[in-house]
Amino acid sequence: MQKWIEMSNEQPTAVFEVTPEAKSELTSLFPTASVTKAYESCSDTWIPSQFNVSVDLPDNKKAVYNTLTSALTILRRDSWRKYFSRGSKYHVRGKSIRRPMHLLYAKGFFISKNIDELEIVKQQFLFSRYRNDLLSLNVVPTLRCNLRCPYCFEGKAQITRNCKSMSKETEQAVVDYIARISREKRRVQIVWFGGEPLLAVGAIERISTRIIPRFDRAGIEYHALLSTNGTLLTRSVVKLLHACKIFLLQVTVDIPKSTKQDARGRDTRDKVLDNIAIAVEKLRIHIRINCTQDNESEFVQLYDGLVRRNLHRRVQSINIANVFEPECARDCCVAPHIPQQSYLQILRRETARAKVLGLPFMTFVPLTKASNGGCAATRDSCAAIGPDGLLYKCVEDLGLVDRAYGSIFLKRPTQFKNLIPWLNYDWFQYDMCKKCPVLPQCAGGCAHKRRFQSGKLKDDDHCYWFIRGNLENRIREFALKSISV
Repeated sequence: MQKWIEMSNEQPTAVFEVTPEAKSELTSLFPTASVTKAYESCSDTWIPSQFNVSVDLPDNKKAVYNTLTSALTILRRDSWRKYFSRGSKYHVRGKSIRRPMHLLYAKGFFISKNIDELEIVKQQFLFSRYRNDLLSLNVVPTLRCNLRCPYCFEGKAQITRNCKSMSKETEQAVVDYIARISREKRRVQIVWFGGEPLLAVGAIERISTRIIPRFDRAGIEYHALLSTNGTLLTRSVVKLLHACKIFLLQVTVDIPKSTKQDARGRDTRDKVLDNIAIAVEKLRIHIRINCTQDNESEFVQLYDGLVRRNLHRRVQSINIANVFEPECARDCCVAPHIPQQSYLQILRRETARAKVLGLPFMTFVPLTKASNGGCAATRDSCAAIGPDGLLYKCVEDLGLVDRAYGSIFLKRPTQFKNLIPWLNYDWFQYDMCKKCPVLPQCAGGCAHKRRFQSGKLKDDDHCYWFIRGNLENRIREFALKSISV
């Protein structure tokens, strides 16, 4: 976090930039505070940004966080009323603009009344959609899985299709395809996904050992992640993943734990936690808690298992996900759905408990620049590769052949009817989102649910509540830390 400037008297007491980077790509959209000549002929009216979120602080102070620029300012309450009260506006002209307003405007807390902020956000998303320096791929070496989680969005494909792992021919085609489309890229990111990808760990090794030297020779920055249920993370597998330059694992555990039983009906949680304790020696670990039914005692048991293994000090982060009924779940095998308000109560309760225990829960106050381009499926240089070599835009469509837009094998023509709707997806078509201050951070929620489950889900079910829910409390906590620094 960078502290920008201290102020006194009737001015804001401090202005902070939440982003760790010294400069955001959004900077060009706003004037810098140090350039005063630009204002000498300025005559305009400034109004508070619609993306400001204000929270109360102790000692008669307020914090304001802007979800577009990721900037945070801390003011006394009387100064907040002066600058940010409802309907406030400032007629500015030339050198009469006071320095506090220069800075607040530069950081995006104020905007000209003649500028449509939604258009600024849209341009930022469009820039991310068509940027050509980054290639992001989900590679799925198998749709098979050793567990049968009821909420799995590939459940129906696992039942109805022959989910064999990639053939050696397909593995080589994946290598050739990645080499072909990564030319001129500066960075490549691969997410190994499944099914359970560690059932095809040989394919991961063979593909990785072929593509990594190519990236090294070409000077391409390479990152790899893997999502797993954790049951197969033996010491030898961890060593192999480390050699394949997989720097981060997302390991899922469940509440209730009975959701993740093996073929014999046995709970797998203790085994998974033991495996995480092995994996964390070489790899960064993020734990995702898939919650389909509230159970306080199971949360307590899970935390106890983490603390006993000293994982609360060693894993990178933990978050609780509210699991929805997917479009293609197994018939008659759908997990219960927790209402959003209940999920928020769980999130607040468990975040408070985790803080006491020292568990590294993710707070989701964005610590990077706002607007990362929205759903990856809506970006031009993102794709998912199935075990048969078919190309999809979203991993939730894997196994649904009629939704594939192409293939890594050149003989299959591009299916533009499946590609163009993703690349033309409009994040700003929903009225409830246009008025939401969190829009720059969530882009209207899951595009797949919007496209294929809009008639089944309620409007609120499309929100990323892990971002929107309890946002004020997270801003308050972050602001109080800033004050104490």
